[in-house]
Amino acid sequence: MQIGDLPQCLLREILGRLDAPELCTLASTCRKLNEVARKDLGESYWQNLCETQYGLTVDGVQQARRGTATWKELYQERFLESKRNRQRAKHRKLIAIQNERNDVQREVDILSNEARDLSKQERAELSLLSELNKSRRADVALKTWSPVSVSVWHKKVVEQSPINVEKRIQELEAKVEVTRLLLKGVLKRLHVKRRRLESFEGLAI
Repeated sequence: MQIGDLPQCLLREILGRLDAPELCTLASTCRKLNEVARKDLGESYWQNLCETQYGLTVDGVQQARRGTATWKELYQERFLESKRNRQRAKHRKLIAIQNERNDVQREVDILSNEARDLSKQERAELSLLSELNKSRRADVALKTWSPVSVSVWHKKVVEQSPINVEKRIQELEAKVEVTRLLLKGVLKRLHVKRRRLESFEGLAI
């Protein structure tokens, strides 16, 4: 037995319990169901939907009706209006998500450039620090192994030099430490932003 073989009074009871979209879907599958939906449900079905889904009362409908509009026509009007509102809300949400994604992408680009600059700065500082340490070791070796005459000459040269190697090394070591702390902070923020950017991948934008 198929659903269309049921008595018409029972079909009317079944269809009367459905929402309008479900009713339309089911009515399109069978001529008999379509006939029951169109002729047997009546205005009371559509009035009930208007009241339960859209809060329309009889008094309110008297003002809302245009001409001789039926409850079914009023329901169709409110249904389409509600559908358009949902579509507009969805569109606004998608635009907001897209704007947020673009903002996060810009932040990722800025942080990536900042991290690259700090890494380059760290390498330059470490290279200079390495050269200064070589100079200091050479100075120690010269003082230890060179003849007295050469040491005296070297002392004069060092005294005339405007650069204090030990002080410069201390300054560079402090600067490297600061650069590393800055780079660590930037990389941490960059990781958070990239994770946020990945969260947009599964969204339909």
